[in-house]
Amino acid sequence: MPLSKQLLKSPWLRSVAIVVVILAITFTSIHLYGWVNRYAHRVVENRVAQIPVSITLANTPSWLHEAITNDILSEAVSLARRDDAMFARFQNPTDTAIFEEIRATYSTNLSLRSNAWVKKITRIQRVPVPQHNLQRIEIYAEYRQPVAWLRINDKFVLIDDEFVRLPGDYTDADRLATGGGASFLTITGLVENPPNSLPDPGRPFTAPELPAALQLANLLKSQNFARQIDCINLANYHSRLDLLASQIVLETIFRTPDNKPRLIYWGRPLGEERTWEIPSSAKLKALQQIQKIYQRIDANADFVDIRIDQVWIPKPATEAPLPTALAHARS
Repeated sequence: MPLSKQLLKSPWLRSVAIVVVILAITFTSIHLYGWVNRYAHRVVENRVAQIPVSITLANTPSWLHEAITNDILSEAVSLARRDDAMFARFQNPTDTAIFEEIRATYSTNLSLRSNAWVKKITRIQRVPVPQHNLQRIEIYAEYRQPVAWLRINDKFVLIDDEFVRLPGDYTDADRLATGGGASFLTITGLVENPPNSLPDPGRPFTAPELPAALQLANLLKSQNFARQIDCINLANYHSRLDLLASQIVLETIFRTPDNKPRLIYWGRPLGEERTWEIPSSAKLKALQQIQKIYQRIDANADFVDIRIDQVWIPKPATEAPLPTALAHARS
């Protein structure tokens, strides 16, 4: 009997032989897998180099101008074009880490371009478009919506409901072109620290009177006389200038002969009325009555005081008495 057959009859030697065969097969499989994997990567890389990639903002709100959305998108496009290595990462369909770099770029460059319109990036994804042999990176975001104008000296800026300054410096003509009080009411008389400072776009104003101002603006903007309000003036907020004067004054669009705004003395912030001062619901009723009688909330007078039960409208001696409906506007 040949020696090889005699050796295989030994259980120990037969086990060794089996292990050797298994190891040989395993080694060959690993080597073959590595070769196939490297080959597949080369194929994918070659294929990727031929698949164009586009970048889009996927859910932009209809009220945001196309020029602004294009400006926001340019941040991601600039990142993709930074160098060849970065562009290759944008094209690589397996590179998901690039999504965090896109997100971080917007967070870091918050005050640049129109980026401050973006509140936060909510999702980024790749979408293959095989019929056109391309892929698309879609950026989903939550956007900041303007709710009011702020007048700082002769400059106008927009803020959202978190008091964050939105991009852009505007003139009075820009503000009026949007419809004035028909779109967003204007707030003025703020005290910032340092005085009259402006935060960068994407950063909030810290003026303590802003919550009260925005609360009043939200109440007034739905009224049919909102167009007649030029701005809400909080210069005397919490009586910081004059203990006896109205803390909040509404400046109307109507002017006096010496070109000063005609005023509505509103009084204290909402919910802070004291003793003799009537609540906001009664003040709104007074303004509605004035508009019904005079077609304008200033009643053709230099000022109207609606803080108490009986509306106070100064009048020349020859003018008719105050209409009864206004004398008891709260009734």
